[in-house]
Amino acid sequence: QRIAVSGNREVLVHMADGSKLVQRLAGKAERILAIAYSTDGNTLVAGGGTPAQFGEVQFWDARAGKPLHTARLTNDTVFGASIAPDGSRVAVGATDNTVHVFETKSGKELYKIGNHENWVLGSVFGVDSKRFVSVSKDRAAKIIDASSGAFLENVNVLRTELTSIARHPKKDVVVIGGDDRYPYVYNMDRPKNMKIADDTTLIRKLDRQDGPI
Repeated sequence: QRIAVSGNREVLVHMADGSKLVQRLAGKAERILAIAYSTDGNTLVAGGGTPAQFGEVQFWDARAGKPLHTARLTNDTVFGASIAPDGSRVAVGATDNTVHVFETKSGKELYKIGNHENWVLGSVFGVDSKRFVSVSKDRAAKIIDASSGAFLENVNVLRTELTSIARHPKKDVVVIGGDDRYPYVYNMDRPKNMKIADDTTLIRKLDRQDGPI
C-alpha cells in the first residue's frame, strides 16, 4: 500500500497509487542508500550515512512513522540494508569490507563479519531467515549463517565487481549484478556432490544491460 523513497536526510513515504505523501522520516544521515520493509509491514529499515563521516542504520515504526532505534557505525556510509523475512535481523554492508548484523527488536549489533576483501554493497536473506547472501566489489556473493555469522560458501564464480542482489519472493533463488552489465540468476543451494565455487548453481545469465547494474 505504501512506497518508501530515499531523499536528502529523510525517507519519503507515499501511497502506492501516488495519491499523496503520508510520512517524512528524518534521520541524521545525509544519504539514504537502502530501504527495506519487514514482511508484516510494521518495521522499516533505512541504511546510509554521511560520506567520510559516519554510517547510520535507522529502525522505524512504519505504521506510526516514529523512530525505534538508530545505530551508527564505521566512518562512511553503509549499503545494502536488508531485513530477514521473520523480522528478527537486519544486515548492512560497509566500506570497511564488513557486514554488520543487528537484532531488529532492540537495534543491538549482534556481530560483524569480515570475509569480504572490498566494499560490501548488497545483502538479502533467504526465505527461512537462517542465511543471507552478501555481495561485494571483491566479486563474491557469499552465503552467511545468520545466527552465528559463519561463512558457508560462495554462491558464484568470481567474474566482476558486484553491486546488487535481489531474491525471488518465495524461493532461495537470487539475481546478482555488477560492472559487467550481466544479471546472473543463481540457486542458493548446490547438490552435495558438486564442488564448491563452481558454477553449477547458475540458472541462467540474462541479457547484457546498457550500463553497470
